[in-house]
Parts: sequence; structure tokens; C-alpha cells
Amino acid sequence: MAATPTEVAAVLADPTRFKIYESLSRSRPQAYTAHEVAEKFFLHPNVARTHLGRLEEVGLVESFLEKSGRGGRPARRYRALDRAVTLQFPRRDWLWLARLLTRTVEELGPSALAAAQRLAYEEGLTLGRALAGRVLRPSARLAGVGVDAEAPSSAAEALALESLQAALDADGAVGQGSWERRDGQLHVRFCTCALREIAEEHPQTVCSLHRSYLHGLVEALVGPVDMVAEGSMLAGDEATCDWRFCPAGAPCAALSTAVSTP
Repeated sequence: MAATPTEVAAVLADPTRFKIYESLSRSRPQAYTAHEVAEKFFLHPNVARTHLGRLEEVGLVESFLEKSGRGGRPARRYRALDRAVTLQFPRRDWLWLARLLTRTVEELGPSALAAAQRLAYEEGLTLGRALAGRVLRPSARLAGVGVDAEAPSSAAEALALESLQAALDADGAVGQGSWERRDGQLHVRFCTCALREIAEEHPQTVCSLHRSYLHGLVEALVGPVDMVAEGSMLAGDEATCDWRFCPAGAPCAALSTAVSTP
């Protein structure tokens, strides 16, 4: 039987346990042993094992045995499940409304979808501008994506990624993503999705709206970009959503799949 919101809240109320769960969610589908978790959080392995066990009890984490092939006892590894955690009192059932609105957009056809994409982009842009005022410094903007003529210093690059990560982590609608910079482009991987349930029922519509929202949010934070899809979480249980952002108008491999501004 699934754990109640109260039980989940009680488990995540412990600050260390919450940090462990947050770390596992970011790195999903990667799995770790209790010893590896203990080393990362400076805990005794038995303490780490207890935290992991409590997370598993409420269905936030799963464990499995992995044979090393070298003999001896198989190692137990833990990884976060792709389950959106929503703790609200009183309970607010957003899923039926999301399903109703999604079906309405699909019923009305392409023009309704185009309008919804534009509004999603504008929502992301509005939130991104608000977040930018709170967490970004000037050096974290366009230079971070390689748009400026002068290449940013390594310190500025680190600041840009750190600030971008902080901005997106503050927005639960996007999900937890891990960012990195390669070849003058920004890459993000999402291992969890706040809209997973409804996206599985209406993948094309929901993912296109989520994509437009993310595009607007990122453009507000770093400037004009083209957005390229490189992987979808809906491809399988251990799949992730992977995106690449390159400066608008710059050469971008596989640009045919880029998402244009609505």
C-alpha cells in the first residue's frame, strides 16, 4: 500500500534524509551503495543505510542486489524512483484539471495548441525574469552560453552554471535538472518530471507545453537560445529528458529538432 502524504512528509522532515533523497533524485537512474552515500554525506554506513531504508519504506527509493562477478556478497544499491512528491494540505488534486485542459487543447486542434505553447513560453519567461532578479549576477547571463565576443573566465562560467542551477531548482514545475557546459553550449538532464503522470497519457501535447515553458525560462536567464531535444524520459523506465541550448542562430547540430520560440 502506498505511503500517505503524512508518512512521506515525516520521512523527509529529517534534513539529512531529505538531502540524500534530493541527491539520489538528481542522479537517477544511477544507483549507489550505502557506503557511497555515507562517504558523500560524512555518515557512518549504518546511519546511511537507515536513512535509505526509511526512504524505501515510503516508496521514494528502491534497492536491488548487484553481483560484482568477483565472488562475495552482492552489493545492495539504492536509486530514487521517478515519482513526483507532492505534499499539500489540504490535498489539491491537480491531475484531473490537467487532464481536462489537455484534452480540451487537443479537441480544439492545432490553433489551440499553438496558443497554449505561446502562453507556456510567456509563463516561463515571466518566472525566469523574476528568478533572474533574485539569483543571477550580470556575469551569469549571455556570456555563460558563449554569446559574448569575449570568452568568459572559468570563474564566470562556474557562476553562470551555479546561478542557473539555483534558478531552476527554485522552480518545481521544471523538475530537478543537472547542468553542464560543453563546446559553448548548455546541456541539462532531467531525471524526474513533475508532469510525468499526465505526460504519459498525452505525451505530444504535455511535453510540447513543458518544453515551451522551459525555453521561456532559460531565455529569461541567459538570453536567446535554440533548444535541441536529445532524449525523452518517456522512452523507458531509466530514460532521462536531455536538452541542449545553443546561442540563437549559431550552428547547432541536429538543429532540425530545435524548438523555436512560439
